[in-house]
Amino acid sequence: MQEVLKWLSAIPMLLGIGLSLGSNPAIYGALIDMLARTTRALPRLLWLMAGLVTGVTILFVVFLFFNPTDLVTLLRGKVDHVLLNRSVDIAGGILCLVLAAALWIWRLRVPVRPTRPTKKTSQEPANPRMLGYYSIGLSGGIVGFTTLPLMYLTGRVITGLTADWALRVVAYAIFLVALTGPFFLIAWLWRQFPKLSVKISAVYQRVVSWDYRIVAAIILALGGLAFFGLAIFEWHAQSSSTTTTSTISH
Repeated sequence: MQEVLKWLSAIPMLLGIGLSLGSNPAIYGALIDMLARTTRALPRLLWLMAGLVTGVTILFVVFLFFNPTDLVTLLRGKVDHVLLNRSVDIAGGILCLVLAAALWIWRLRVPVRPTRPTKKTSQEPANPRMLGYYSIGLSGGIVGFTTLPLMYLTGRVITGLTADWALRVVAYAIFLVALTGPFFLIAWLWRQFPKLSVKISAVYQRVVSWDYRIVAAIILALGGLAFFGLAIFEWHAQSSSTTTTSTISH
């Protein structure tokens, strides 16, 4: 029952992070551009999504195998591992809350988010190379104001969910579906319902001008609370272990 509850709480978090990270105007711009230029958009879309998945997976693997706690343990050597994990979780929670507050204050001070006009040049090739789409997706998966803390949160959610690597792959696949799913859905709607292309273009324009700050702030705030929850859980686990050891010794 406890495992089921953990999955029920983790899946919405992973879906929310995936949708939030996927709302990149540059990637949506490349998608709409390729759909308008060619009838064979699927290969280009696959390269674009491959770049995006590669970018976020690089960060995921970095945070998965290069845990900050391991670095501090290597440098100090004598710090209790549970205490170290708790300290890193608290630091991660503070970072998420600070970023959430920064986004919220930015939204209050600048109600209308400034947008950059789309640049159009006559030198742009009619059929950009596939690697061009891959590089757009790759940069979109790595570069971003909230990308690093959200990917670290993704790693913590998945590693805290289960120790089984097969189940971790399943959880990460759920995250990737939320990340890439909207792009494939838009491409499918574009081809299946040509008359909707104008409406889809309008949706794209709204996505480009979409003020993501409030949603990102909420997700970061929830992530910060999740980090603090992990720290409290580890503190209780350490306290229970200490009490048990003390009882046995007596």
